[in-house]
Amino acid sequence: MSGGSTNTVTRTELDPSQAPYVQYGLSEAQRLYATGGPQAYTGQTYVGPSQQTQAALSAMQTRAMQGNPLVPLAQQQLASQIGGGQAATLQSQFNPVLQNTLSGSFLGPNPYLTQAYNQGLRRPHSLIKTLSTRCGLRLLLLAGMVRTKPL
Repeated sequence: MSGGSTNTVTRTELDPSQAPYVQYGLSEAQRLYATGGPQAYTGQTYVGPSQQTQAALSAMQTRAMQGNPLVPLAQQQLASQIGGGQAATLQSQFNPVLQNTLSGSFLGPNPYLTQAYNQGLRRPHSLIKTLSTRCGLRLLLLAGMVRTKPL
């Protein structure tokens, strides 16, 4: 076999039928670049709200600034019931509960929660005692981490 060198030349050329269009596009780009290009539109670029929308927004703003008209009426109704002819009925029905609430009587321990806690404490405590007795060790009740006395 005889050895020889082969040269491969690759060219990338524009299709001659497209050349005038590309030339025009490049010349226009150069012209726009030189002149600063088109200016952005500075006018309103969105559709403005309709009159109905404007009226609704205005009504909502007015209502928000004035507050709820029902609140003063409800407060007036409540005051008339408590201070009016029904005051004696309300006082006799709710006075003990109201007095206990105001005096803080309901802030003490909850007897139902205390009973549930003590009942739940019995099982783990007896289990720990049984295990410590079986092992022959006093686990010191897990170094004081387990409460051993009921509330």
